[in-house]
Amino acid sequence: MSLSQGTPVYVGYGNRLPLIPYADVTQDKFLDMSGATQVEVCVDGHIWDSDSEPDAFDWYLDPDDEDEERWILELKPGLLPDIPEGEHTMRVVVYDGEYLNGLVLTNDLPITVYGEC
Repeated sequence: MSLSQGTPVYVGYGNRLPLIPYADVTQDKFLDMSGATQVEVCVDGHIWDSDSEPDAFDWYLDPDDEDEERWILELKPGLLPDIPEGEHTMRVVVYDGEYLNGLVLTNDLPITVYGEC
């Protein structure tokens, strides 16, 4: 994959896009998602969340991490209805008791959305 292209997203398919959520990247501090109430993504003005589209979002403790409690946030953006085709940047936001207004994990995750065959 070229660095100028984003992560491929295939409309209608559940290909996984795993992220390691950080509460503070400057201090290399992982986000504890045990209290997460919702995850939201925004692509080109369209917003989806884990409440309305639960099959497209999942988070769990990294089973390969024995030393730290590192969480994996797994997105399946191809399962989001009406995700626009083309090259976009995705915003990912997590909500919990500490971040009632949301914590933006990334504002510029590059994706390339390919339509159905």
